[in-house]
Amino acid sequence: MGPAVELRRLTRADETELRALLRADPWNHVYLLGVLHCYGAQGPRACFTGAFAGGRLVGVLGEAREVHCWYASLSAGDHAAAAALARELVAPRVEVLLGREDAVEAALAALPPGRVGRRSHMMLGISHDGMTSEPPAHPVRRATGADLPGLVDLYEGYEFDGYPTRRHVRRALEERIARGGVWLLELDGRPVAARRADVSSPEVVLLGGLTVDPRFRGRDLAEDLRRACIADLGRQGTPHCSLAHVDNDRVATHREHRDFAPWLIANLAVPPAPPWRDFLRRVRARLSPDDRPVRRRRPEFTRR
Repeated sequence: MGPAVELRRLTRADETELRALLRADPWNHVYLLGVLHCYGAQGPRACFTGAFAGGRLVGVLGEAREVHCWYASLSAGDHAAAAALARELVAPRVEVLLGREDAVEAALAALPPGRVGRRSHMMLGISHDGMTSEPPAHPVRRATGADLPGLVDLYEGYEFDGYPTRRHVRRALEERIARGGVWLLELDGRPVAARRADVSSPEVVLLGGLTVDPRFRGRDLAEDLRRACIADLGRQGTPHCSLAHVDNDRVATHREHRDFAPWLIANLAVPPAPPWRDFLRRVRARLSPDDRPVRRRRPEFTRR
């Protein structure tokens, strides 16, 4: 039996050791590196918990505040470290846990019954030297703040987001434009397709949020975005990766990244909002179009 695993909150003094652990496998630590880069080891929108064995950092859980909820990712050298870090998830704050499948499964097994909800099995794909270099058929550029109104319209129905209102969509896009980038393709003067850098750090970027207006699908616009993103990041020398649902056959047809590791995204149950907060939400929805619930499209590859 190995040494017992001890937990403690990490501080700015631990950043050097934390960064060394994460850089050893930047692909599977893409979310943790992004949180550390954007928010630091501790602050109002992030916290890190380290698992130590024999005085050595062997695992870490990073929690971060998105514009609408808390999410977490973890790194664990073994199941004992993952199970120990799961104790930090007992407090009902984190709504989404994601990371390498074996580490997440070990953490979920240590959670109380009823805490774990829907699971989504993903494949992490990574950039490589043999990626396509063909130019896109349509011009693609990086978005600016002036593009936000059209981008909010485009992303309001995006199948895989969880933002509850247009106001949340706008805030999330503002952060993506400022920190990592949003690429857009325009036809007739308005955005009809876009892709985001959902996680950004100097070590690696996670590409996500690839969406095309349903009225313009079937024109290979998504492929144009893929080519443009690869070329743009390639010029910068930035490694990049993406997550794809294992049941999405369209991603397999247009696979740009090389399969690297299975991932798991787990939704965690949290207590319902207090009545006064729900009442306030409904009042704001009546008063402002930006606070009304968004209507997301259903993913076409899922069973109805």
